[in-house]
Amino acid sequence: MTWCNFLLIYANLLIAVFVGFHIFSISEAYKSSNIYNISQLVGSTNRDIVFFYATQNGDGLMLSIASLRQTGCRCRIILFVSKMFEITDSLVHFLTVNDVEIITHCDEKKGREYAPHMLRYEYELVWLENHINEVDRILHSDAFDVFFQGDPFTSSIDNSSLTFVVEPHCIRSCGWNIAWINQCYGAGGVDRLRHHFIICSGSISGPAIQYLNLLKLMTSQPAWKSCWGTSLDQPILNYLVWTGEVEKSQIQYKLTGCDGGFFTMQWCVVDKTVLMNEHNQIVSSFNTVPSYVHQYNRFPEIIKWLKELYHL
Repeated sequence: MTWCNFLLIYANLLIAVFVGFHIFSISEAYKSSNIYNISQLVGSTNRDIVFFYATQNGDGLMLSIASLRQTGCRCRIILFVSKMFEITDSLVHFLTVNDVEIITHCDEKKGREYAPHMLRYEYELVWLENHINEVDRILHSDAFDVFFQGDPFTSSIDNSSLTFVVEPHCIRSCGWNIAWINQCYGAGGVDRLRHHFIICSGSISGPAIQYLNLLKLMTSQPAWKSCWGTSLDQPILNYLVWTGEVEKSQIQYKLTGCDGGFFTMQWCVVDKTVLMNEHNQIVSSFNTVPSYVHQYNRFPEIIKWLKELYHL
């Protein structure tokens, strides 16, 4: 055996030991519920996509993007913006540094009122139809009231089914959702859905092909035309899920609440007391660290903390 061959074998052994130890450490962190370590893992690739839609720039949008990138997430970020969206030199620099793909003039109303909550689905549909072979998983997300504490593609986003985020209270207990469902489906629709939990339309994730099928289903509904308006995507989504139309369309899905990586602060924070761990992360009442935190803007102290943390 030559000296070079010996060095090559020795180097390969060192690499094998290092990789084995790394895998063992991850496994042990998971088994010992070392939640902080789990939240620091990166499981995304450039075949994963996060969709944002924005009508204007602001601290909320910048926080969404900056916090996602600071987790180490390797996904592509697709930002759809309206014609009203002001693109400044400093914003171009920010988007470039954070590797954001911006698509402008995404506000074609087609004779309808301007409803960004619903328009975003139509632009996502067109984009996915043109790029489906480039994508494995997606996260459809609100843009102005979310931040990330970990890469959502590590454990929160499934490879086999869509994930819908359930708010832990029934439709009957929320006047807004009752009104939206009544506007789209009448009193009969309200009676049919009132005892089901609210599914939040602000965050949907999972396999790209399943999400593409969901987009086709949603945008082909009669209610998509007759019930077009601000926030009216949510009653349509809830109706399709709870009446079984999503399942009939062979779209696989699962539901998650406050302990599945997605954390809606308005409903998941108990007694308005935000829990933090020793690493200065927001945690659930089950002491898990959510990768995705939504509706933090309902808590002024959290807004202040985040602005200081991200220098906004």
